[in-house]
Amino acid sequence: MDFFSTHVYTELQETDMNVRPMLKATSIKFVSIFRNQFSKEQFGGLLPLLIAHLGSPHVVVHTYAASAIEKMLTSKVDGPNNTKVAKVGGADLKPFLGNLFTALFAIVDNLDLNENEYVMKCIMRSLNVAKDDLLDVVSIVLEKLTSAL
Repeated sequence: MDFFSTHVYTELQETDMNVRPMLKATSIKFVSIFRNQFSKEQFGGLLPLLIAHLGSPHVVVHTYAASAIEKMLTSKVDGPNNTKVAKVGGADLKPFLGNLFTALFAIVDNLDLNENEYVMKCIMRSLNVAKDDLLDVVSIVLEKLTSAL
């Protein structure tokens, strides 16, 4: 985790999305590949950074960010009775839903970028994980989904 803290996390904290896009994409891919090594608390710190990268003008960066978020939402941990439970649940995702869906649908609304399967997978996974916590953002989701159709 020293490498992550020293190099990857600091790169993800960079707010200028036009600086080193390939390094940003590689850092996001690192998070995606090693997602099972991160704790739930670390996910809470990474999620706003990944959501911010959804606003990147570079297709590779926002695509990797959407893919990483989707994969993070599928991560499981050992639960009771030898079962697997989701590492990130709807309550964990709730504080980020407004920003997440706003950023995802901004990509969908962009006519040059709107056909991105990773963004759509992220939207569907986020909807599935959020379930009952969607009430706060249901207007954003319904408006954007109906306009996309």
